[in-house]
Amino acid sequence: MSALHKGGTLKPPSQGLEHVDAINEDLNDITEQVLEQQEMQNLLTTPEPMHDVQLQLVGYKQEKVEKGKKRSLNISPPTRKRIKSLIGCLWFVLWCLLVTDTPLTHPLISEKELKYITSNQRVDHRKEVPPIPWKKILTSVPFWAVFVTATCQDWAFFIIMNDLPTFFSTILHFSIEENGVFSSLPHLTHTIVSLAASSLADFIIRRKIASTTFVRKFWNSVSEFGTALGLVGVCFAGCDIAMNKFLFIFAIAIGGFAHSGYVISFLDMSPEYAGTLWGMASTISNLNGFIAPLVVGALTNEENTLRQWRIVFIMTACILAFASVVFIFFSSSEKQDWAEQEPSKAEENDEILTVPKTASINKYIPLN
Repeated sequence: MSALHKGGTLKPPSQGLEHVDAINEDLNDITEQVLEQQEMQNLLTTPEPMHDVQLQLVGYKQEKVEKGKKRSLNISPPTRKRIKSLIGCLWFVLWCLLVTDTPLTHPLISEKELKYITSNQRVDHRKEVPPIPWKKILTSVPFWAVFVTATCQDWAFFIIMNDLPTFFSTILHFSIEENGVFSSLPHLTHTIVSLAASSLADFIIRRKIASTTFVRKFWNSVSEFGTALGLVGVCFAGCDIAMNKFLFIFAIAIGGFAHSGYVISFLDMSPEYAGTLWGMASTISNLNGFIAPLVVGALTNEENTLRQWRIVFIMTACILAFASVVFIFFSSSEKQDWAEQEPSKAEENDEILTVPKTASINKYIPLN
């Protein structure tokens, strides 16, 4: 924020104005994430090769993780904003040119690729979307299970991305900004784990080794209990910087299993309304971006000690464990009855993608 000119002299910005600037930036990031996530969920309901969809979700979800990395990069705020703005403008142009609602309307798609995509579709798609059954959705236990899980998971996400570096700096006196390799390593390992876990989940479901619901619950449990274990480990690692580094990397990397867990559950439950459901969940869960730092500040501002930080990490581990238990007992990866829609008669200009006989079966085909 530029300095204020008054009476021929330059007056430096007040601390309050700096806080307003930071809050505005965080609000923009959160709003951007919610809109992007909802749109991506909508696009992923179109017919796609089933084993490709999950990897696309992993790649997109990793973009959200990368947003947190900016807090660890040693880049001045004005430069960071300019770079982000330029990338955003470029992304918007490419989105407008290359993204369409369905594969049939894409100007650059080849006949071979179109046949490959439509031969693996999961649902019929119509231009006219049926009315959303709000009452049934809001009284659906599996919906609320995923909703709660997403909210708790984002709490842990913001704690790790925003406050764990502060813990390293103020308690361990180790500046993450001074070590670029360590700053990027957790995110690199997270990406690798995400891709490997998704491929393994896809293999297990395709070979019918386990049900989709079991895979979602097991992978989600590995993610949340694993991250909780890493945070608890930080509490007892004391001032051992090497051990804290390892646990920090482990807590972020193991979270990659979540992309085959709760992240994809709305698409399993209701492909038709996945974008709307994810938008509802993300709107609430991303508010943790404001709430989590306030709670951490209340606990550590007056007494910035290892004991207080242990309270923060133990509390976060308990929240993750709670979310995992809720997801295990109350979630489902079966298509919900409120998501079943009778095909309406096609209007003259409606697009209906015909499911080949080999792929048209009564039982709902899971996303994988």
